[in-house]
Amino acid sequence: MAPVIEKVVAQYDNIHLSKVDADQQHNEDLMEQFDIRSIPTLVLLDEADRVLGALVGQQSEKQLKDWIDGHLNPVEKGN
Repeated sequence: MAPVIEKVVAQYDNIHLSKVDADQQHNEDLMEQFDIRSIPTLVLLDEADRVLGALVGQQSEKQLKDWIDGHLNPVEKGN
């Protein structure tokens, strides 16, 4: 999944990708902080480190792009 994520993220100027190795003991606090229970899990944060969304499981390039776009450009409901 990493190549798909890297390819999609490269299309955005305003997204920074950070990877966390879930098998490393020193990352346990991060895993707990973001309630990560399955691998892979993607967490999208804003500039203030607030969680905008989380995505669990293998995703296609289109699914990942649609998910990111949905959080960066939310569509107002009812319009």
